[in-house]
Amino acid sequence: MTSLRPVRFERIWLMRITPLLALVVVIVLESRSLAVGLPRLLILDANGLIQIKERLQNNDPALAPAFVKLKRDAQRGLDVRPLSVTEKKLSPPTGDKHDYMSIAPYWWPNPATPNGLPFIRRDGEVNPERDRSSDRRRLENMIQTVKTLALGYFFTAREDYAAHAAKLLRVWFLDPATKMNPHLKYAQAVPGRNNGRAAGIIETHELSELIDFVFEPMPEILATYRLQLHGGFTLADARALVPYLRRLGVSHLHCSPLLRSRQGSTHGYDVVDPTMLDPELGTEADLAAL
Repeated sequence: MTSLRPVRFERIWLMRITPLLALVVVIVLESRSLAVGLPRLLILDANGLIQIKERLQNNDPALAPAFVKLKRDAQRGLDVRPLSVTEKKLSPPTGDKHDYMSIAPYWWPNPATPNGLPFIRRDGEVNPERDRSSDRRRLENMIQTVKTLALGYFFTAREDYAAHAAKLLRVWFLDPATKMNPHLKYAQAVPGRNNGRAAGIIETHELSELIDFVFEPMPEILATYRLQLHGGFTLADARALVPYLRRLGVSHLHCSPLLRSRQGSTHGYDVVDPTMLDPELGTEADLAAL
C-alpha cells in the first residue's frame, strides 16, 4: 500500500533558503531504487551513470584514467575531517556560531578610518580575508567532498565512502552540537554597513547539486492532494484524513501554508518567521507524524 508523505514546499523561501536540514541524509546513488530500475535522479543523467558503470565493469580502457582519478579523489575524501559552521573564530550578531556567516567578496577595509569601517567596495577585487572569517569555504569543501565520495561509492560499492559522506553531512546539517541553523541572514555581510545581504544566497548555489547525492529517494508520485492548513484544520486533522486519502489513491500531500504567520491570520501567507512551523498548526512532532 502506498504511503503518504507531505511535500514541504513551504520550507523553501524567497532569498533565504532552508538548506537540506529536514532530510534524513542517506547516500542513494546505489539505493533500493536500483532494484526496480534506474536511480531516481533530478539533475544527473541516470542512464548515463548506469552506462558508465557497465562500461567500467567491462574494463573499458577509455574510462580507465577517469576511474583512477575518481578513486584517488575519493580516497583523499576519506581524510577530510567533518566541517562545521561552529569552527569560525568570529561570532555572528546573535552570538550563535551555528548561524552561517560570511563577508561580501568585493568589500575591503576603509583606509580612511581608524577601524576600517565602513568597508568600501572595490568591484572585481576579492578580499582574501573573507574566507578567514567565513563559513563559505567550509560549506564548499563539504559539498565537493560528499559528491566525490558518493560517486566513488556508486562506482565501487565501497561502504567506507558512503559512511564518511554521511558523517560529513550529519555534522554540517544534523548534529545538535555542530549543525548549521537553517537560514542565511548573515551571509555576505558588509562590515560597518549591514549584517547580511540577500546576495548571500549565491553561496549556497552548490546545495542543489547535493540533491542527487544525499536524500532518500521519494516514492513515485501517483497523485497529490492539497490541504489548506489553518487553526481550524491542523496537522493532526490532516493526519486523521490520511487513510481516506490513501483509499482514493493519493500518494503525496501538498500542505500549505506551514510557516509561522501573523497571529489570527485566516490564510497563513502573511509569514512573520520563515524558519518556524506555525504553532497554530501543531508541533514539529505533529508534522513528523503526518
